Amino acid sequence: MRRIAVACSLAALIFTVAGQAAAKPCRDAAGKFTACPAAATAQRCRSASGQFVKCGAPGAKPADMTPMSAKSSKPSKTAAKPKP
Repeated sequence: MRRIAVACSLAALIFTVAGQAAAKPCRDAAGKFTACPAAATAQRCRSASGQFVKCGAPGAKPADMTPMSAKSSKPSKTAAKPKP
């Protein structure tokens, strides 16, 4: 019985600490909590030949950074199949 109580206590402690670590403590100069600013996403550009280049380079265009899995035109294997 004690082992179960200790295990439950440890699990509750772990979940509590993990939740606090995941919280974003954004504060203003006065120390009050505020909404955190959105993280800047890195933009990547490609040249006409398809190589990654700096976005300030002549002829550079923003690269489409959509994951390949989202670009697939094939139906997913996990999609529900209609029953005959």
